[in-house]
Order: sequence, then structure tokens, then C-alpha cells
Amino acid sequence: MVSNKRVLVIEDDASNQKIIEMVLSKCSCDVKVAGNGEDGLEMARTFVPDLILMDIMMPKMNGFDVLRAIRTLGGLAKIPVVIISAKASAEDTAQALGLGATEFLTKPFRIKELQDVVERFLN
Repeated sequence: MVSNKRVLVIEDDASNQKIIEMVLSKCSCDVKVAGNGEDGLEMARTFVPDLILMDIMMPKMNGFDVLRAIRTLGGLAKIPVVIISAKASAEDTAQALGLGATEFLTKPFRIKELQDVVERFLN
């Protein structure tokens, strides 16, 4: 995996944060974690990541609203956003992709599946 890439994880569940961070530890990425959507959006503005991994159901601001905001901000609009959520009905997936999500993974996700997605977007 390419080093020196910046990855922002926006996830409110501590155990999912740890799993995602474990997967990202295999690369030399600069990783930041936000525990809610509002903090995640602010971090995206200041950190300007190469990839965002984000949940939908979060406090303060849900993932749909964060995604909508990211896609309207010039410097962030083209960043790949991978949604990782248990909220995975056909409508949720369609809404996320319609708002500009690059990929949608369903929780519980397989480690290999997440590794493959991260590698694809960071290489």
C-alpha cells in the first residue's frame, strides 16, 4: 500500500473504530478518527484526507448529511467516501450512492473486504 496517505474514519462505535484502525495500521497512513458526524466534517475540512471511511448512523450529524456537505465543498468534493454501515437497505445504499458515496460496505464487514477497498482507493 502507498504510504503517506491520509485516511479519515468517521465512526461512533469504539469497537468498529479499533477494527478499522487495525486494518489501516498495515499501511503507513496518517489516520484520524472522529466519533460523530459533526466532528468528522470539521476534521475533513482541516485534515483533507485522501480517503474517508464513514458510518451512517452517528450522533450530532448522520453520515448522509456529512456526505452531502463533503460533496459541496470544493477541496473535499472528489475525495472517495466509503460508507460502512449496518443501515443497509436498498434505499439506504441508493441514497448513499446518490449523494456521492464511492462504495458501500455492510456491517458486519469482512476484514479482507475492507482491506481490498482501502488498497484500491489508496493505490
